[in-house]
Amino acid sequence: MIPRTIIHRLRTVMIGGLLAAVLCIAPAAVIPATAAASCPSYHAMHDSLVNALPAHNTVMTIRHRGYYDDTVAENSLQGFRETFAQCLPGLETDVQLTKDRQLVLFHDNHIGRMLEANFDPEARTGPNPAVADLTLAELRANTLLTTAGTRSNQVVPTLDELIQTAIDTNGPSLMFLDLKSKDTVAPVLDRLKYFSTLHPDAHLEKRIVLKLHTEWFPRYSDWISVVDGAGLSYHPMANPVMTPLAAAQINTGSYVDYPDKEYTTNAARSWALWSEAPREEVPLVEVLLKDSQDFKHTTAKSSLMGSYNAPTSLEEGNGVEGTMAEMITIAHARGKTLGLFSPVPDYVAWRHGPVAGYTVPNVKTDRPAIDVQHAFSNADGSCCYQLKDLLSNRPEAHEAADLRSNLDWAYDAGVRVFTSDDTDSIDTHFHSRGLLESEARPVTHTAPEGMHSALAAAIEGATPLDYSDVKLKAWNGGSSPTWQGQVCIWSNENNGAWAIACNYTSSGYTATLRITTSPTVPGAMRIQDTRNFQCLTAGKPGQTAVTWTDLCDDRRAQWFRTKDNQYKDYRGTYLTLSWQNLYSQGKPYAWLFTSNTPSGSWSAWNFRR
Repeated sequence: MIPRTIIHRLRTVMIGGLLAAVLCIAPAAVIPATAAASCPSYHAMHDSLVNALPAHNTVMTIRHRGYYDDTVAENSLQGFRETFAQCLPGLETDVQLTKDRQLVLFHDNHIGRMLEANFDPEARTGPNPAVADLTLAELRANTLLTTAGTRSNQVVPTLDELIQTAIDTNGPSLMFLDLKSKDTVAPVLDRLKYFSTLHPDAHLEKRIVLKLHTEWFPRYSDWISVVDGAGLSYHPMANPVMTPLAAAQINTGSYVDYPDKEYTTNAARSWALWSEAPREEVPLVEVLLKDSQDFKHTTAKSSLMGSYNAPTSLEEGNGVEGTMAEMITIAHARGKTLGLFSPVPDYVAWRHGPVAGYTVPNVKTDRPAIDVQHAFSNADGSCCYQLKDLLSNRPEAHEAADLRSNLDWAYDAGVRVFTSDDTDSIDTHFHSRGLLESEARPVTHTAPEGMHSALAAAIEGATPLDYSDVKLKAWNGGSSPTWQGQVCIWSNENNGAWAIACNYTSSGYTATLRITTSPTVPGAMRIQDTRNFQCLTAGKPGQTAVTWTDLCDDRRAQWFRTKDNQYKDYRGTYLTLSWQNLYSQGKPYAWLFTSNTPSGSWSAWNFRR
């Protein structure tokens, strides 16, 4: 049998007459010592970023967190090697300082999601200390977890290890280092100086890009002063990022002078200075733009990814002053390549088990629970947020929607470098339009199904999966010898809902139930049997019985899942089980009911265990 990883890499697209199957077909578990000989070199990747994109008006992608899947941990040396082996144009990784001031590569600012098997992101329980509160040795006490929850053999890597690995393997991918705090700048520059002196022929000046918060260095000259003060023999490539919050901070800071044109805000003057920086030193800039609200003139368009309003022009004057739209026009007027992070819901990425049809907790507790298909892990590793809850309405950005994963809108807004967890789908999409920079990415791959990428479904115009068939198990998935094992909710057409051992056998009932997010009530779920699709229905006011009915759109059939796997009905009462001394085929069973207060594990129902 051919391993799935090889099958995936054989599902390729011909570009420029090259046969994709020739490239990078080693399975993920086999990490080559050097990048594939047929990969474009890092010189070619650098030339694409600096010269080809603006000349050809083409697109290039950067893999967020490096390569990862259900067996390879994100931001791991194994994942970085695989990034090189797959000839990806670039990777982005996050640089943080530990308590003992070691530079490590780690996405979250807390460790629970990636290092602690007993951390529960939904209940927000279990160990979850901050990266900054731990030493490197403490961070490496455990190996990294994969997104599937299995323990890998990889430890949290250091920046030194990534750079040395890139040198040793002749890795072709550009390395974008997202500096998480200003405190990381000086030590990162120190390590670049060290490696550039030790390995001058490695040409790190062409391989490493530093992502900077613009509020740290409002003027390009501010940045150059810091670099020169660090004693580097060259100016490393910089990728400044402008956000609404950065603009607000710059606007309240000291005056930024820009003599060549009158701008009304400090942020605009700052951005003009950065956008005029030499392309070799600042090959791209990034603006946190989410929609076209702040462009003065737009035109309606549509694509497989949805309808949108595109700016009619990216020329200066079409962006409202002081907004992210104006920053786009400032960069465009100076011929600067524009980057953007294209978010893909990551809570279900590479997850085993159910990935649709249920809700997860919203970090904004005043908002409804989130459809898991739209859920992102929080910066501290807990669950969850959704993009629409983070829209801004402030002078720097008046956001009505988050369109960053609508690739056609982003291209119309001037974006040419896309950073994403699913660069495969972005590559595939722009290759199909003849807009992918083939020098950097001569071969594309479709995203593997196991990634559960919403972006992959969107570019195909596919309807996202909206249900899962599961077994709802009592006691949060636990078991009882008295009840003869795990206990499940069973169907019972037009009658009371009941629970009995999951291994109960009867041709008249099923324990396989379908969960879906409610189409009528935000944050709610429906629970259906998979035979006749009746819904689990709470009683009328004053009644506690739970039954199976056809009233799936009724408010009584809408259930609200809590972070503790409890299910509340429209009244706020809890779906509950109790001992009732009833038996069928020698197995105990009980009728379900609702209770005003949860009864511990007797009110906790788990479909994952």
